[in-house]
Amino acid sequence: MKKFLIALLLLPTYNAISQNIGIGTSNPTGKLHVAGTDGSSDNLSIIVENPSDTALSSVNLKNGVAMADFSRYGGTSNVTVFGVSSAHLARIFNSGPILIAASGNSKLYFGTNDQIRMRFDENGLGAINAPISPTAQINIASNLKDAIYIINNTFGTNLSFGLNARIYSELGAAVVGSARPGNEFTSAFETGSYGIIGLAGNTGIGGGFFTVKGNALRTSSDSGLALHSSGKLRMQGINEGEGKVLTSDTVGNATWKSLPVNPIKSVFIHTASAGNITANKTTLTYDSPLATDILIVTPNLNPNGPSIYNNTPIGVSWTGSNWVIFNQTTTKNISVGASFNVMVMKPQ
Repeated sequence: MKKFLIALLLLPTYNAISQNIGIGTSNPTGKLHVAGTDGSSDNLSIIVENPSDTALSSVNLKNGVAMADFSRYGGTSNVTVFGVSSAHLARIFNSGPILIAASGNSKLYFGTNDQIRMRFDENGLGAINAPISPTAQINIASNLKDAIYIINNTFGTNLSFGLNARIYSELGAAVVGSARPGNEFTSAFETGSYGIIGLAGNTGIGGGFFTVKGNALRTSSDSGLALHSSGKLRMQGINEGEGKVLTSDTVGNATWKSLPVNPIKSVFIHTASAGNITANKTTLTYDSPLATDILIVTPNLNPNGPSIYNNTPIGVSWTGSNWVIFNQTTTKNISVGASFNVMVMKPQ
């Protein structure tokens, strides 16, 4: 009678034709098919229990020689580690997002569409879309125009950062920007490429790299150099031109300005002769004399030369067409051979 009752109870869940066993379903589609009840609030679970907290509980999935071990490892009551171990690669959700864990070297992989998208090696180094093993804390490879695009949507703050990179206790650079360096893809830099572009405002790259709505690049340093360039430094859009110098206003805004024109027109020695002397005056001869010229004249003393020293106070005056040197003592004539040092300056 007991055997008959047991056989009768198994009939709803045992399919003699397919040899499948079903729990919660009368039409099992696998060797063991566990199904919940539609509309039921009861949780559906499969429990593999080992009452000893220090022992291993596991469910093994084996396909040929490959086996995935879904296990709970507990060395003591304080150590509880759940994981996946396998002599080969074990994949979860292979039809969509995948997690691939490799045994032995403790590498971890994530992916989509059955392709590895992100990986971490046994040292914690990561790579995103990089075809090679990670060589930095994070390696990112991208086929898009922007490898990383950061948007800061914080409002109502006085200061915010799209990217804040800092280095502590080491020498180095917080941010390094390079556009087509010589050891990648091509040996030459492409025209119009930039390692770092700073945009302040919302005009976009087409509106100009440096805009009037903020600071594209702002540096500060209490010691050392805020900005150090070992190559050429170019500043455009501030009245640049050949031969100009960079100057600033009272608040430090820079602009290019032309070098001041040398006000000194000529420097020469004038020697009085019979042809340019009129009593106490001697007429100067130089290119384009003007009434606005500024003249500095001193007597020339050359004891070892042929010049004669004019030992009398002198002055200069404009005749309407030329400048003359005159002795202030009108009764003292200028001697032939007297020489004078003359510097002519043109006002700006």
